Amino acid sequence: AAREWGWDYRKSTPATACIGTGSRAWDLFRAPVSMMDIKLFTHDRQTANLIWCEDLSWWVATDIDLVSTYIGGSETLIQDILDSPELETWPAAPDDDVSFDADTVN
Repeated sequence: AAREWGWDYRKSTPATACIGTGSRAWDLFRAPVSMMDIKLFTHDRQTANLIWCEDLSWWVATDIDLVSTYIGGSETLIQDILDSPELETWPAAPDDDVSFDADTVN
């Protein structure tokens, strides 16, 4: 069953549950957070698109068609991320432009 990228990724991934929204489909994997940067496909750089913890106190979303990663969580968590000198961060708002050319810094 080929999906998003037009190739049969099922040959390199284990069978999983799958959810969809009509325009997207996601395979669900349960794993420790230490694995969140593991490449899911043997011949691609793609990592997980959606990550969340069991108690839903934080989440991470990186859409395959967008250039940014979004993180939700407590005000303290978000402020710690915004204050990190190792990361390029910017606070997001619901009405922000997320199109490919909206990033005027990069």
